[in-house]
Amino acid sequence: MDTSSNILLTVLFGGLGVWMLMGYFRCVRKLKYKDKMWTASRILFAVAGVLSLMSIFMYRSPLDFVRFAAMTMCIIAFLILRDGIGEEGIGSMGRLTPWKDVKAYDYAVYKKKMSVFFICEDKDAKKKKGEYTVAINFDAKDEKEITDYLNQKAGKKHIRMKKD
Repeated sequence: MDTSSNILLTVLFGGLGVWMLMGYFRCVRKLKYKDKMWTASRILFAVAGVLSLMSIFMYRSPLDFVRFAAMTMCIIAFLILRDGIGEEGIGSMGRLTPWKDVKAYDYAVYKKKMSVFFICEDKDAKKKKGEYTVAINFDAKDEKEITDYLNQKAGKKHIRMKKD
């Protein structure tokens, strides 16, 4: 690989990995119930990590190994980053949203998963207040425990949302 593309990829993956690790450390102790560990995106990232490890034998320059380290850090950071709910609010991709910023939530139970959908107030919007939606998939066997916890934390915010 040429030097400029190695530097660009190292900076890109290194920055993304550091950003995800900061989000992980920001949320890890604040989540009481965490999402299902193995989802399609996590499996794809794990496969990418294995393919990256297999390609290490083709590297020649020291910069290739630095890029490999940045890519590996980024993949590991994504794999350990978890979504969930806790005492302070909901955590999604390293962002902790307080319960007071959750405007509404709903849930649906499927065969092996329970999906909880949150509508949150976006306080980072520059001009006008916006909303964003967060979906977290939990294990279906924890349905009763999670619904009781949600009723305790945000019971008045539970509304039935339109199914797609």
